[in-house]
Amino acid sequence: MARMASSWTVPIALAADRAPTTTTSTSTTTTTTTTTTAPAIVASPAAVVRQVSAVPPPPPPPTTTTTTTTTTVPPPPVVQDAVSGEASWYGARTGTCASPFLSFGTEVTVTDVATGGSIRCTVEDRQASNPGRVIDLSYDAFAQLASPAVGLIEVRVSW
Repeated sequence: MARMASSWTVPIALAADRAPTTTTSTSTTTTTTTTTTAPAIVASPAAVVRQVSAVPPPPPPPTTTTTTTTTTVPPPPVVQDAVSGEASWYGARTGTCASPFLSFGTEVTVTDVATGGSIRCTVEDRQASNPGRVIDLSYDAFAQLASPAVGLIEVRVSW
């Protein structure tokens, strides 16, 4: 297998390229001047090719891998603070209401969807579970929103 010479250039110092070195010693009785020539570096073209071929190639540049990680986080659960449905009335104290799911002592605002009128009342009783009804108002509270003769009204309850 034939090897191909590299395109690298290697300077070769020849004896003619070197300047003679002069050393001077002085003493009280004698002065001696010595001239020496540095040994020549002589290399054949084949030796240069062998030396250049023996040099390993430079390492490849490092590769960089970029990894993008995407994490999808679900939004926090929505805290329900309002509900819509029907409201009825029952004979209890003024300003109170009964809810099937709100804690006792919770202050709520009940808004009549048809008229836009609203009242504030406090949950002080537990309402029996009735499909479609979200709250039962005291007689007086219901009367502030609509005529008790109507019996049921569409409301929005917020807390």
